Amino acid sequence: MSRLFQPQSSERTSATLLEEFALNPEKRPDLVETTPTDSADHYLYRLRLISQDLQDPTKEITSKRIDEAMAFLTAASVAPLFAHKKDLLEQFRCQFAILAYKVQPDLLLKQLSFKKSSVTQLDFAARKAAGAATTATTEKEELGDIRDSLSSTLDQNEVRTDVLVDKILEELGSEKDLSNFQVDQLAWPFLMAHPETEEVLLKLNPDVLLRLFKAMHVSISPKSLAILGQADTSRADQLIVKVILHLVEAKKLIFEENLYQFQELTIAQLDAMLEQVPRLIHDEGFVGLLEKRILPRPSVDHDVKDAAEVHREWLDRMVAFVDKLSPKFNRHKLSVYLMSLEFDLNRGVMDKAKFMK
Repeated sequence: MSRLFQPQSSERTSATLLEEFALNPEKRPDLVETTPTDSADHYLYRLRLISQDLQDPTKEITSKRIDEAMAFLTAASVAPLFAHKKDLLEQFRCQFAILAYKVQPDLLLKQLSFKKSSVTQLDFAARKAAGAATTATTEKEELGDIRDSLSSTLDQNEVRTDVLVDKILEELGSEKDLSNFQVDQLAWPFLMAHPETEEVLLKLNPDVLLRLFKAMHVSISPKSLAILGQADTSRADQLIVKVILHLVEAKKLIFEENLYQFQELTIAQLDAMLEQVPRLIHDEGFVGLLEKRILPRPSVDHDVKDAAEVHREWLDRMVAFVDKLSPKFNRHKLSVYLMSLEFDLNRGVMDKAKFMK
């Protein structure tokens, strides 16, 4: 193993090391070698040094150098004092993958995804921190070098959205263990617009599907789908409805759960569920979700409608809603009727038909 990867140790404070590392570029290898091998500083500054060394235009990138860099990155990722710095580790992983593209392209291709750690969304914060003493102009030139190298060597077809979506679907449809598989929030709108997503999701183990649903981005607007080349939400609505009903049928999901996804469901989606499974009208949790969407309509014509009129309209809608409910909900019906009757009486109105209900 090269001298660059053979640490020695001595005592030095983090603040002192940061200053010396920033102000003495030519002494950086020696400084890193003096950091205690079991310290967080050792892993951080050695990774910075490796990154800078790999970017040296006078040194040829070889598979051996990349293997050494990745080996140390792996060691850092399991080191007790450094393993928690996951974002920083992912930044270095992406940098090494970019720099390794000519000799080990698979390292980079494995990084392509919707995730924040992907090279498709890579920011260079960790790398810039390594060169704190350099000027803004130098930093800009160095970043430009990496981007120019990436654009001239990487097949741009590999970073197309449809390719990334296909990769996710391929993994979801594989036989491998998906217990830790995650779909990034950014990917869901694209997945929902894909015609094969429904079939793939409904074939998953219900426990895996439940975990994915709890992280699913279910609020899809026509505007967002138009950006993806789809004008309406029908496919996304159908997918969400089928996933939920599939999980309810498998007894993995109940509507009483306080899930963020339930709060984002639209009236159209809930109506579609009720149409497909009419017995849901007897489910207290489902009825509660429907009722929460009977909101007072804000008055935009303040000169015509006052707050009381808006409230009356809301009560009328609530009465119409509870009228459709089964006797199971009689106590709830009664409370709504009483609110409506009280409102009418305060306005000097006596509705005998409503009272007799």
